[in-house]
Amino acid sequence: PLSATVLNAVNVSLGNGLNLLGSNGILRLGAVNQYAVTTPDGTTAPTGFAADVTSYGSSGAVTDGGAIAVDDPAAPPADATLDLTGLLGDAGIANTAISNVGVTVGAMAAAATATNTPAQSGSYQIAGATATIKSPILAGIVGTIENAVYGPTGSVQSAVNGLLGSEGGLVGAILNLPVLKTLLINNPLATVTATATLDLDLQAAVHDLLNQTLTSADGAVTINLSDGTVTVDLDALSGGLNNRAPNTEVLSAAVLQAISDDVTTLVSGLVTNIETAVQSALDAATLHIAITATLLGSPLASIVVDGTLAQVLDGTATATITLPLGLSLDASTLLGALAGTLNSVLFNTTGALGTLADTLQTGVVDPVTNALAPALDALDKVVSLKVNGQSTGSAFTETALTITLLPTAAP
Repeated sequence: PLSATVLNAVNVSLGNGLNLLGSNGILRLGAVNQYAVTTPDGTTAPTGFAADVTSYGSSGAVTDGGAIAVDDPAAPPADATLDLTGLLGDAGIANTAISNVGVTVGAMAAAATATNTPAQSGSYQIAGATATIKSPILAGIVGTIENAVYGPTGSVQSAVNGLLGSEGGLVGAILNLPVLKTLLINNPLATVTATATLDLDLQAAVHDLLNQTLTSADGAVTINLSDGTVTVDLDALSGGLNNRAPNTEVLSAAVLQAISDDVTTLVSGLVTNIETAVQSALDAATLHIAITATLLGSPLASIVVDGTLAQVLDGTATATITLPLGLSLDASTLLGALAGTLNSVLFNTTGALGTLADTLQTGVVDPVTNALAPALDALDKVVSLKVNGQSTGSAFTETALTITLLPTAAP
């Protein structure tokens, strides 16, 4: 049911650590069964066959009576596994984009029938095929996102950290309001105590997104983010492996384009979801600011702010302000100062969220679009997989799957 061809070209050195079969082999085959029957006179049908049948042959996952039985556990497995990693360089695919490629084909069987018409016909079945593609680009996505969201420097979290504490940007925004700057900062007799805390867990906000398996809308393509492996159901993505026209290519340009499109869409969707999750976590984070001041040990001023960052931005957070008689500060003015700092540091396009978007575009999406997608599109230079292989030369043959390695290489 299976034929394999290797071109003697482009330094495919099967004698130098790379073999077609056996140890370190590209191709591993499961056990197969074979059946053949014919009649001596070429006119009388074999027992059990239609009257016009003169000969019949089958192999692969077939019963002892020659029937195709890819779903029968009693039939031989007749499967195949291809490890194409050693051919990536010969096909011009950089291992920084794709480091491993394999194809696993389920049970296969093929049969050919001759009749006294005379006419020949073939039939075949393949119980599915899966491609696995490992990419260092995809394997690095989680680390890139983690660093951008909550890494020690240059992340959203580090920007948040700079806003908090007694000397952070939020306390500074309040104390630099004119009335407070005069009363507290420029008063050498005043003692100021301040705290600013934010109930925020960005790691938890993105945890589930980074620990999921990305799956295309039709379920044919999945990405394991933990190791950067793309798994492709070739049966589903190619429109089915069975009942296809003779010599149909599975890894057609359209199928490879669909794989690269799905991968790009899934990664872009992940980035969008990460940005949304971080924005939502920031909006919902609860801020508490407390500032107290004394003058020679006696109370001088008190300011307390409580609310989510979203409430601070829209002016609905709670602000309690106590100042000496004759001085005043509106809550709206105080919250406006905080909102200006939050927008500048976090929410504006030049703030941490804008930086996050830029980092994820250049560090996650662009490598997939510019390096991985073209490499996926070029996998037809590594292998050709044709189903329902038929030839009508000196003898009619039917092959379930025909594999050609480096099909575009010059002889």
